[in-house]
Parts: sequence; structure tokens; C-alpha cells
Amino acid sequence: ETQASGQRFVESQGYSFPVYFDLEQEAAFTYGIYSIPTTLFIDKDGYIVAGAQGSLAEETLWKGISLIR
Repeated sequence: ETQASGQRFVESQGYSFPVYFDLEQEAAFTYGIYSIPTTLFIDKDGYIVAGAQGSLAEETLWKGISLIR
């Protein structure tokens, strides 16, 4: 995958939230991400509130979102 193909996907889905591409893997290193998919729920101050490796069920995703609202 490339940044261009990722950007095309984001645009084709009509997403309106910001999407950042970790081209130098700085965020992955900072947050200790070593496998994909990994989901981190990060609060407004940048603290990890919860996280999981592997795919998430919709219920789990909403539960994580509720922790950072």
C-alpha cells in the first residue's frame, strides 16, 4: 500500500475526520505498535486509555470510544 492508495480509499469512503499516515513509523514506535491491526483509544491529552491487538467487534469499538468521550 502507498499513501496515495490510502488517501484514495479515505476519499472514496467519504470520511470527514482527519487521517494521518505514519510514513516514518514514528507513531508506531511512540505507542509501541508492533502488529496490525492495533486499535488504541487515546484521550484528548494524548494518553492511552485502552487498546487491543487484532480486529474488534463493533460493540468493543463503541465501548472504547465511550471511554474517551
